[in-house]
Amino acid sequence: MHLRRTTLGFLATLLALAACTDNTDNTGNEGGKGSSSASTDSTDGTSRSASPSLSASPTPSASPISGECGSVLPISALEQVMGIPVIGKTNFIVGTPEPDIDRISYLNCRYGLADAVAGQPEPVAQVEVGVSAYGSPGSASARVQGTVEAYRGQGATQSTVAVGAASGTLLIGSGEPTLVLAAGNKTVAVTVLSALLPADKRDAILSGIAQRALTGAGG
Repeated sequence: MHLRRTTLGFLATLLALAACTDNTDNTGNEGGKGSSSASTDSTDGTSRSASPSLSASPTPSASPISGECGSVLPISALEQVMGIPVIGKTNFIVGTPEPDIDRISYLNCRYGLADAVAGQPEPVAQVEVGVSAYGSPGSASARVQGTVEAYRGQGATQSTVAVGAASGTLLIGSGEPTLVLAAGNKTVAVTVLSALLPADKRDAILSGIAQRALTGAGG
């Protein structure tokens, strides 16, 4: 499971250490082969560019992700969990299957992005959520474990957080707080800017986002 650069983007560099290039996976946030992206306004969620559908030919027990960011985790659901408005654009990346890592499909959603300014660093998303579907639960669990080990190798501490009936791993100390979990053949990674996470609500917010994303993806 893998992301990009900067504070949130630190995930890409870190996860690259675990199993990088196009085959890395922070539940699909790395923008793999054949991926495409589009941006939407958080006000209406209307896509500005078309993206390919998530398709594959999995067995019933290894279903692909069902939908895109607007249906998997709409901005209204995200704001309900967080209890605050998330202002800015939503950018999403839809990935194609990657048989070499047994990944059927992935979806990366970034919320609360400011407009890019020429000559300035890339805007950092307030919330980033990645969801991947694998050919088997074993493959999904292995990818999550690889991410946890990569974070620990960079000094992160880990703790267990309940996500519905599943258990996720909260990683603190290497970039922004990140929650990762595997449920069936799917994996989810949620990263939120620490400034938006009150200490007494941090775990509940991360868990709520992960659960909503997993449910929306057909998990």
